[in-house]
Amino acid sequence: MPSPSPIPCLNCGYSIADLPEDAQCPECAFPIRGTRAARERLDATLSDPARAASRFALLGAFQFVAALWLCFIPLHYLASRNRAFWILSDRTMLAALCASLLLWLCIQCTWYFVARLLSATFASSSAKLLKACSGVAAIALVGGGLALLAFGRGDAQTPVLVPSGLFLLATIASLIGTVPAAMASLQVIRTFIIQVRSRLTSMNWLAILFVFVSVTSAGLAHFASPWWSLLIPLAPALSSLRSFALARQIRAAINTL
Repeated sequence: MPSPSPIPCLNCGYSIADLPEDAQCPECAFPIRGTRAARERLDATLSDPARAASRFALLGAFQFVAALWLCFIPLHYLASRNRAFWILSDRTMLAALCASLLLWLCIQCTWYFVARLLSATFASSSAKLLKACSGVAAIALVGGGLALLAFGRGDAQTPVLVPSGLFLLATIASLIGTVPAAMASLQVIRTFIIQVRSRLTSMNWLAILFVFVSVTSAGLAHFASPWWSLLIPLAPALSSLRSFALARQIRAAINTL
C-alpha cells in the first residue's frame, strides 16, 4: 500500500495524513495524489517555498503601504487648489518624498530576492529579467536619493538633472519589471490547483494592467484633472492582494498555515 501523505488537502486543508495516495479527500473529494503533485511542482519551481511565502507576504505588506501612501496624492492636489484643506510645507514634502523613495526601494529589493528563489528549470528568463530590472531600479533609486540630498545641500556639482535622470531610469526599469514579475508569479500560480489557479491568474493579469492604468492616470492628473490621481493607488493595491494570495497558497501547500 502506498505510504500516507503528510500534506493536508490542498483544496480544503482537511487532514489526509492517514489516507493512502490513491484515495480522495473525505471532505471535498479532491485526489490526494493531486495534492502531492502540486507540492512537487511547487518544490520544482521555488528553491525554498517557505522563504518564498515569507517574501511574498513582505512584498504584499510593502505594496499595501504604498497603496495607502498614494491615497494622499489626491489630498495634496485638493490642498493646492482649495485653501480650506491642509497645506503641506516644503519640509513635509521633502520628508514625504524620502519616505516614498524608501518604500519604492523596499519593493524593488523584495522583488529581487523573490526572483532569486525561482528555480532555473522554470521561468529562468523571467527570473533573470526580473532580477535585472529590480536591481537596476534599486541602484538608480539609491543613486538618485544620494544625488537629491547633495542637491538639497546646495552642491553646485550635482545638477538637478542627475537625480531626475536616475529616478526616470528607476521608473522605466520598474515598469519593464512588471512584465517578468507577472510571468514569474504565473509560474508559481500554475503549481496550484485549478480552483485557485483561475482566480489568481485573473488577479495576476489585472495587477499588471492596473500598473499602466496608474501610470496613465498620473499623467492625466498632471495635465488634465487632479481627480485622475484617485486611480493611482489601484496598482499597488491589486498587487498587494496578489502577493498576499500567493503567500497564503504557498503556505497552504507546505503545511504552514
